[in-house]
Amino acid sequence: MPRTTDNKVTSALLEFADATTAHGVPRAVGSFSVVRKIFWSAFFAASLAYFLYQASTLFNKYFDYPVATDVSVKFATIDFPAVTICNLNPIRLSKLKTAGGEFSSYLSDSDTAAPSSSPASRRKRDGESNQGDVPEYDVDWEDSYQPQEEKGEGHEQLRKRREAGSSADSSDSSSSSSAGSSSSSDSSSSYDSPSYYGGGWNSDYDGDLSSSDNEEYNEEFQLVKNFSSLILELNRTSRISMGHQYQDLILECAYNGRACSKKDFRLILDEKYGNCYTFNSDKVSLRKVKDPGPGHGLQTTMYIEQDEYVPAVTPAAGVRVVIHQPGEWPFPAEEGFDVGPGYSTSVGLQVTTIQRLGGKYGNCTDGRDKDNLYPGKLKYSTKTCWYTCFQRLLAKECGCGSRFIPLPEDIPACPVPVNFCEDFWTKEMRGGHIWCDCPPSCVDNTLSVTFGFSEWPADSYEASLRQKLSKIDKKVAEKLQTSYDARRNLLKLTVYFEQLNQQTISESPAYGVENLLGDLGGQLGLWVGVSVMTVLEVVELIVDIIQILLSKAKRSTKTTDISGQT
Repeated sequence: MPRTTDNKVTSALLEFADATTAHGVPRAVGSFSVVRKIFWSAFFAASLAYFLYQASTLFNKYFDYPVATDVSVKFATIDFPAVTICNLNPIRLSKLKTAGGEFSSYLSDSDTAAPSSSPASRRKRDGESNQGDVPEYDVDWEDSYQPQEEKGEGHEQLRKRREAGSSADSSDSSSSSSAGSSSSSDSSSSYDSPSYYGGGWNSDYDGDLSSSDNEEYNEEFQLVKNFSSLILELNRTSRISMGHQYQDLILECAYNGRACSKKDFRLILDEKYGNCYTFNSDKVSLRKVKDPGPGHGLQTTMYIEQDEYVPAVTPAAGVRVVIHQPGEWPFPAEEGFDVGPGYSTSVGLQVTTIQRLGGKYGNCTDGRDKDNLYPGKLKYSTKTCWYTCFQRLLAKECGCGSRFIPLPEDIPACPVPVNFCEDFWTKEMRGGHIWCDCPPSCVDNTLSVTFGFSEWPADSYEASLRQKLSKIDKKVAEKLQTSYDARRNLLKLTVYFEQLNQQTISESPAYGVENLLGDLGGQLGLWVGVSVMTVLEVVELIVDIIQILLSKAKRSTKTTDISGQT
């Protein structure tokens, strides 16, 4: 029952105002002086208004979902990364001599006249001798990227769009190819007459192409680019058979003190470096590191076959190395480092794990919601997402895909030389004018690298090395008769963890519900003097008012019934 004697709402309000613990209200109601009533009422209203302003600021801060960065270091067993190794020379010289065709122009010394800087429209090489050669590699490779032959209705439509859009350019370029020589300006002639290439391209485009975009490429850069274009026109079997083979490149391998072999590597065919071999590529059966130091890492002895280098297009000798996460697709042309012969190169690693919250706290993904054009169950990365976006854009606008990055199996390759459509959209992507939804991964492992170099092999070790090589590969041992031959063809690479202290950088909510309630309570107590007890007093007041109103309603009903009976 309500405490009021006359069952009036006014009485309940006055009783609450007189007894409440909210500061200022009893003063405003109970003061006998009118001036004081006005003063305390105005001051209470002003304090309440300022509290509401502060409360809105706190709510805005909460719904911004800020994050705090926490750094922790702990001793842990670490996953060993994937190591991809590519010879800097993509095609063996002995195989290039048997290829014939336009490859013959690359067999001269670098001091002679350079080959044609514009490959123009290349003829198909299905009938050439290199296509019919028996591959010199084992067919039991577990290749992570085996594109299918051109088939399917969708693929055929893309191919027809590409050929229809480039028919005019191909006739011009084929005539320049038959002439046997052309300048680098020929390769840019297709830019002078834009064509509709599969839809979406406006020939009246009047965008800003800077003068540097229209200048001719450096001669050596153009030479290597055209050579890569020729290689990419070969079928996959020929490209693999012409490249450096595993049994020739990696003479000796050990991991954690135990011998490793070809079955521990996976073949990846790269657009620039040809045959690449990835150690620990499978993210399912990861190798764990339990002890630091070179003896517990990956140790390889490699033979780079400098006699097989193409003089005109391979200016440096050695291998390209990419250290990445297992399951990620490597991009040797854009990441990694070179290791030269005649040295023992040690690569010390330290791992840092970055954990992002995602969701309402930030934009990150685990890759499950992202479509990936590249084969297999690859680990999500921003780069593979970007290339997927780029290839889909070219397929939509030009009817083909760029052949200078991994080409998905369902998209035909754009012709060479690079046409105006591909060139335009490439510049648009690189200029940031095309948006791709490629957020960072929610969990990233980044590796910091420390390099060490020493001359190898040492003079005192050469005799022992030759004895070891004679047991591994007698042909290689016969070719390395002098110290000069050994130091120009052999290298040693060691990849290991310097320490097993794993640094973790993680995100956590910087302002949660408990922070919001604490700040609201502090502001209420500071400006209004309200606490949880005051809230209960308000609840009690509401209950009393409801009871009073219900009691009045009942009396009114009874009065109506009595009047009706009378």
